[in-house]
This record gives sequence, C-alpha cells and structure tokens, in this order.
Amino acid sequence: MFKVSMKYTQQKLGMMAVLCIGMSVHTVEALSIDESRIQYQEAKELLNEKKFDEYIKVRANLEDYPLTPYLDYRELRMDLASKTPDDIRLFRHAHKTLAIGNSLDYQYLVVLGLNERWKEFLDYFPNEPSSTNLQCYYYQAKNELGDKKTAWKGTEKLWLTGGSVTYECDDLFKAWSDDGKLTDKLIIDRMLLVYKARNNSLFSYLEKMLVSDKAKEQAKDIIALFNDPDLLVSFSAKNKPSEFTKKLTFISMEREARKDPRKAIEILPSIAKKQKFTEKESIKITHRIVSSIMSTDSDELATWRDSQLEKYPEDSFIERRIRVAIRAADWDDMSQWITYLTPKAQASLRWQFWQARIESENGEDDKANARLQKLLGKRNFYSVAAANILGEPIQYPMNIAPTNIKPVKEKYKSELARIKELITIDEISTAKSEWEYLLNRASKNEVKELASYAAQHRWHHFTVLATIKGRMWGYLSLRFPIAHQWWFGHYSKELDLDKVTLMSLSRQESALYAEAKSPVGARGLMQIMPATAKYTAKKIDYDKYEGVSSLNNVDVNIHIGSNYLKGLMDDYDGNRIFALAGYNAGPHRVKRWRAVSDEKLDVYAFIEAIPFKETRGYVQNILMFETYYRSLLGEKGSFLSEKELNLEY
Repeated sequence: MFKVSMKYTQQKLGMMAVLCIGMSVHTVEALSIDESRIQYQEAKELLNEKKFDEYIKVRANLEDYPLTPYLDYRELRMDLASKTPDDIRLFRHAHKTLAIGNSLDYQYLVVLGLNERWKEFLDYFPNEPSSTNLQCYYYQAKNELGDKKTAWKGTEKLWLTGGSVTYECDDLFKAWSDDGKLTDKLIIDRMLLVYKARNNSLFSYLEKMLVSDKAKEQAKDIIALFNDPDLLVSFSAKNKPSEFTKKLTFISMEREARKDPRKAIEILPSIAKKQKFTEKESIKITHRIVSSIMSTDSDELATWRDSQLEKYPEDSFIERRIRVAIRAADWDDMSQWITYLTPKAQASLRWQFWQARIESENGEDDKANARLQKLLGKRNFYSVAAANILGEPIQYPMNIAPTNIKPVKEKYKSELARIKELITIDEISTAKSEWEYLLNRASKNEVKELASYAAQHRWHHFTVLATIKGRMWGYLSLRFPIAHQWWFGHYSKELDLDKVTLMSLSRQESALYAEAKSPVGARGLMQIMPATAKYTAKKIDYDKYEGVSSLNNVDVNIHIGSNYLKGLMDDYDGNRIFALAGYNAGPHRVKRWRAVSDEKLDVYAFIEAIPFKETRGYVQNILMFETYYRSLLGEKGSFLSEKELNLEY
C-alpha cells in the first residue's frame, strides 16, 4: 500500500468535512455535461497515475456530476489499509445510495484480515460474513480475541467439506489443530465427504494427518472402497454397523446406484439390513436407483422401478415416470401414473391438460373438452395449448403499466441520474448494479413505477429486471419490451425467419441484456457459446466476428445467433420445436430424443417428453413469449403452425 502525502491528506480532510455537512464549494463555472464526462475520465486517469494534486483540482470541478461518488470510491479503495472502521462507516453513510456497500465491505475486510487487524475486523463486521475466505478471517479474529468457543465451532464447520478450503483458512486450521481440536474423527468425517464429492485427490493429504491405528484403518477402507466398489458387499458383511460403517456404506450405495443400478438393486436389501439403514435411508437409495433406470429398456428393471414407485411415490419421480409413458404414447400407463401424484400436483394446469388428453384418447370428448375449457384464460402454456385444441381464441389477463412515475423520479432523483449517466458512457454492468440496488431498496409499488420509468427510457433489460423483482407477471408490456427492432427485422427478412421468434428467443436467453454472460460462457442477447460463434461465423464467412468480446455487440450477436438458428430451422424443415430444443440442448440430443419417440407422438407429447426440465421449459416459454409479442405488436400468427401440428414426432 502506498502512502499519501500530508498535503494531499489535508486537502482531502477539508473536502470530506464539506461533504459531511452537505455543502459544496464552487469556484469555477459549472461545466457542461460533455465537459464533465471528459474531466471525469481525466480524473480517473490521474488517480490511476497517483497524481493527487492534479486530481484534486479536476475533482473540484465535478461536484454536481452524477458519477463523482465513483471517483471518491476509487480514491478510498486506493488506500484502504490506512482507514479505520469509522472512516468506512462515514463514507458509506455519505454515499448510502451508491451500489458499493457489499463490495466495499468485502474489500475492507480482506485488507483487515490480511493485516491481522482482528479487533477492527470484528468492530466493523461483528456477524459471520457470507464468503468462505472472510469466514476464515472472522473465526481467526474470534480466536485471537479470546472467544475460542465460537472460533472452534466455526472452524469445524469450515473443515467439514468435500472440497478444498481457501488458503485464508490455513492459519486458522493450524491454530485449531494446535489447540487439540482436530481429531481423527473429524478427519475421517471429512474423508467421507471427499468420497461423496468424488474429490479423491484430497485423500492422501488427509490420511497423513491421522494418528490412531483405528482411524488409519478406516481411511484405508474409504480409499479401498472408492478405488474398488466391488468390495462393498464384503466390507458390509465383515463389519458390524457403526456410525462410520453406516456412513461409508450409504455413500457407497449412492455411488453404486448411479454406476451400476442392477447391482445396487441386488445388494441393497442385505446391506440395508446388515448396516441397519433407516427406512428413510433405504427409500433415498431406492429413489436414486429409480432415477438411474427411469428410461430403461429392460423389462426386468422397469418392473422393479414401477414396484418401488408404487410403494414410495414422490411427485418429482412420478412426473418423470408419466413422461416415460408419454414418450411411449401409452395412454393407459399415463392414466395409471397420474393417480399416484398428490392431489395438488394432479390439480396443476399441466396434469389437468394431460388428463383431458387421456379422456380424449379414450373417446370421452365431452369430458375432455369440459376439462380443457376450465384451463382457458391463463398466462400459461397449457392454457394456450387448450385454447389451440378447442379452437378458442387465446386470452389471458393483462395489467396496465403505471403511468404516474413522478414520485419515484423525485425520491430517487440522484440514483436515476447516476444510472442514466452510466448508461450514456457505456458502463452498463455498473448501471445494472445500481439498478438492482435501487430495486432492492424500493417498495413493491415503487418497483412497478420504476419498471415504467425504465420502459419510458428504453432501458429494456432493466425493465425486465424490475418486473421480475416485483413479480409483475401480468404486466406484459413491461415484461416483454419491444427492443432492437431494426436488427431483428433486418435478419428476419434476410434469413426468412420470423422476427417474433428471434425476439422471443433473445428475451428467454438474456432478458434482452446485451452484455449477458452465462456461467458456462454463453454471451450476449442470444447467449451464443464462443465455439458456436466461431463455427457459425466461419460457415457464413462473417468477418465482423473478432472473438468473444464482439458477441456483446448487438449487431454481431443477432447476426450470428439468427444464422445459427436459421441453420437449425433448415435442418428441421422449419420446425420450431426441434430448432428451439436444439438451440438450448444441442442438436445431438434432439436427434436422440426423436429416435426414442420414433414418430409416435404429436407436438404436445413431444414437448412434454423432453427429458431435460430446462429445455422443456425453454421451448414452452418461447412459444408463450411469441404469443405475447404478437399481441403487443399487433401481428398475426399461430401458436403452432399446421406443419408443426400435423407432424408425427
């Protein structure tokens, strides 16, 4: 950490005093907004270069600029080690509307932990932090300040994990161990968690810590069973049930259920009996085996699966079993398994729809139609599907967006000005943080008004975020902004794709956030994976694609995404169901699902039979989003095309 000059410190103290009593000093004429933007960037550079005297002069010109608090934040972060808890509290109070609270807390606590300033750590943050590395510092502080009971209880919790622990815990674990609290039992308990997490690289590290011969033998058993699952039966037979043997055999049985369900079925009764599994534990293993063989081709395994589901029904497993019946187009089987659902699940729109389909297949058309009629008028895929089958108009309730947004404009004037300026200078991710922080502080009615405010400013993604925060499901004009029309329209015409499909897919993929990045690396509006982008750009000879970062460009993203979707649509003869499922889960999976269904299904059954919950919901959502967008745009179009309805899937 660098030291700040005395002259600079005195200047800053004077500025902070002025700030804290709510006054500002103007010694120059007010800058225009464009001039302020230029000087703001200059001030950032001067801070980076540590030219503090020059920075002070530029900073003085920016008192009224909305983003000036970010300069103060940058400045504070540059020398956090010199700050006391009261300094940070004072800063946070002076900038309480700025979305930096959690970030500043984290950074300051890291500095205090690294510098072993334990008293100040607990003074500033007396409660357990949420992140693991800060928890390590927190319990180290507790120990150093004499609260060993709390320290060692927390340390044990941090120790008992199946993964590696952050290096910040090293000193804490050493002190805990030196105090005699790291027992062989705790080491064995962690080895069991490591086994369950399949993180066997930690076995050697943990085994070396053991002291007693008994614990060393237990460690050998754990490692032996991990390396050779075939030893499970003999291990269970020769060892009397204990807390250790029961845990080890249970974890091993869970693993066996995944790897070799047929063998797991064979050995479960004897192991459960010898190791005295509770009924709950036996059912858990049984369900794990059932999950592994849900789509089995073996009649023997299918018979066992069904017998266990009849004995131990659970909605999530029963729903998967119903989909097996749907995949086989076995209406009698579907009818039987629906009865195993709880009354609440049976009453859901999904399963009411399928009960109506079963009744129709059984020739009970009046009964089926009456059931479908009850589903109409909802914002739900099955409601619209029912209307489509009955030939009824698609209807659903809609709420009117708030028009009086003056109260939130006044109350949150500084926050909204800051967000607007961040968007103007293209610092979108920071603007998003500010928006989310504002939504978290606003009341339910204020969130609705803020959604309207964002819509009026064409902050499309922020509008969607507000509707999600406020659970504004009926405010369709806000939930589905009409965004990026030129680009969607352009590529719609160029590639002969439905513009509404492109809009709906982007709304589903990113909530219309151009800078979106998924945990697996998909980027931008249409959430394109880098490998897909590279492949598609090469295929269509597109030279504007210049690597992953260019996927945040709206034009580039929609160009590549729409061309990729066009390729899928061509592969599937214009069928959106296959193309959308392929876009989400990959074309290879769609090929596999089509082979399983073997042209036995209609469109509704194929969608319901998609094994992946995410992909099933993805396809249903986009079909619904298309319905909403057509209504909002006043465009004609069908929920499903004739070709999609008539195809045998």
